[in-house]
Amino acid sequence: MNDFRFYNENLKRRGPYAEQAFLRWRFTQNCAKMKALNTLAKCLVSKASKQVCIAYGDWSRRTGIKGHASGPVKGFVEALKRRATMIPMDEYQTSTTCSCCHQRLKQARLLTKVKRKEDEVGIRQKEWLSMKEVKEIVEMERFRNPKLTDKKVILKCTMNILHCNNSECKANFRNRDTNVVRSMLELLKSGLKGKHGARRLRAFQRGQ
Repeated sequence: MNDFRFYNENLKRRGPYAEQAFLRWRFTQNCAKMKALNTLAKCLVSKASKQVCIAYGDWSRRTGIKGHASGPVKGFVEALKRRATMIPMDEYQTSTTCSCCHQRLKQARLLTKVKRKEDEVGIRQKEWLSMKEVKEIVEMERFRNPKLTDKKVILKCTMNILHCNNSECKANFRNRDTNVVRSMLELLKSGLKGKHGARRLRAFQRGQ
């Protein structure tokens, strides 16, 4: 009897929690997430058709990139599967092999503005200069900006731009992401044309 009386007295206090139970919050978040992924899939494939073929990289690393937020990749792939034909593809050597001549690419060295150290002596104050320092002074003259007085210009390797050493190749410099997309497109075409399944080009095979 006392338990029943306690339940009736506290019934009004539990009203707001009963109307919107905390168990529904996760369901609401999942619904909003799936709705956003379906919207992105419709933007990419406006008309659902199995003839639309999309290749995506099956990156084996489970954790995300350090310093970057991980996205809902699996959910996005599942949303695209309902609108197109999805083909997983091995990304091996797609970023280090030229998409034109299939030669190995190297990181390009670009002129980069770097902050000068406090205890570093300016090269203009030196009596004897090397050829590298002379070129550095010439490049610094191009950046006559008061905001860049504490910076120096050096040649630094970058991962975004790749260089092809093949002299006969039409594209000497390549954007990393563009090169990957072109290589994956070539692998997709060669796989679809293969009579005995997807045959991988020799330049992108493992163990080469």
